[in-house]
Amino acid sequence: MGKSQQYSQQPSLTSRIILYLLIMLVAQSIIVYGALHIFVALPHEWTGLSEDYEFYQKMLGESAKLLAEQFTGDPIHDQEVVNTIANRFNFNVEILPLGTELSSDVLAQFNGDNLAYDDRLNTLYLRYGPNAQLLQIGPLANNDILDADTSALLIFILVCSVVSALIFVCLLFMALLPLWQDAMRLRATAEQLTIGDLSTRAPKAHSWLFKTLTEVVNTMADRLDQQVRNSKIIFHAMAHELRTPIARLRFGLTMMAESETKENFNRQLPGIHHDLEELEALINTSLNFFKMQQQDVLPKKHATDIVTWAHQLCDALIPMKPSHVQVTLAIEDMSFMLDTKLATLAVNNLLLNAFKYTSSRVKLAIFTVDDELHIAVSDDGAGIPKEAYDEIFRPFSRLDNSRTRETGGHGLGLAYVELIAKSHQGAIEVSESEWGGAQLTLILV
Repeated sequence: MGKSQQYSQQPSLTSRIILYLLIMLVAQSIIVYGALHIFVALPHEWTGLSEDYEFYQKMLGESAKLLAEQFTGDPIHDQEVVNTIANRFNFNVEILPLGTELSSDVLAQFNGDNLAYDDRLNTLYLRYGPNAQLLQIGPLANNDILDADTSALLIFILVCSVVSALIFVCLLFMALLPLWQDAMRLRATAEQLTIGDLSTRAPKAHSWLFKTLTEVVNTMADRLDQQVRNSKIIFHAMAHELRTPIARLRFGLTMMAESETKENFNRQLPGIHHDLEELEALINTSLNFFKMQQQDVLPKKHATDIVTWAHQLCDALIPMKPSHVQVTLAIEDMSFMLDTKLATLAVNNLLLNAFKYTSSRVKLAIFTVDDELHIAVSDDGAGIPKEAYDEIFRPFSRLDNSRTRETGGHGLGLAYVELIAKSHQGAIEVSESEWGGAQLTLILV
């Protein structure tokens, strides 16, 4: 099963929202019910809720006293009064027989108002008359929502839960929607990269959480795309570059096989050795370029005296400098944090490249601009057309017939320099020299 099919079987955004809403409803119901229990259990001094006794004393106390004043002591008359009150207010009112026993908790509540409340039976008692007759009012309507009708309590909890859950889900949806959209775009980009579409890039993220990740993915895609392009160029170019020395080797071996004298045989040996050396140099150079391209080159910088370093570099190149070429140095006296190994490799390639194409003059200038080290190599050769400025950094690139393998090398020198510049978070720029030739400026940070 492909990855796209696996992704398609995952729950949609709508189904996820419904699932989360149901979970929120259950959680909110539990929270609301628990909160009610906790709230009611708190001291009434904190909550402002009256105790049941206080509630009924305030609500029915005065009414009960007025009712007791209507009693005359005549059992028939008193019972008619009780029946009238019970029918009018729809709750039980009853005159208890003398000697009715009450719980000790209820008896302890009787005070100057002669009122007591039985919390267990939810009943109010009034003591009246000279014989301490008892009037029972109740059971009364429940004042505690936790003891109310089950269906009413469930409806109350459900309404509270639905409203709070909807509000929470809406807020959560608005907060997570940008994250969800960024994640989906990033996943789509990853799927395209997985199937080999290296030109795809993730759109700019709207959320801060995915902003850095999107930039990292796009940077990785850029680098991977460039590596694949360079690899294709190198593979095709190497196939082309290998043809000539291999053809010369085949021709030399044929001539050796057909040689009738030892002198003719030995005459082919230098050419064969030269072709083998060229093949070895091409393979080694290409492998080194591959290695540098595939790995992150971390510069090992240290404080370097630029004047001393530049003179040592130029002295080492004297054996490779054509005798007719004059080299001019313009070096600023300074110290700079530099990876001398990588910088030497880059400048060597620039100078050797200038030696190939110059007429007679080469200039090496080193200076700083805004804390950047600029290393400019100029020549008075034919120069480089502006439309070819980018092309010269492609591996095995040759601009015209004058820049062929006759000048030596394999066209990887400037590609090396560009890799080294990027490893220093720098760049390499092409321009026209003061003599009308080419000027290549390596910028290191």
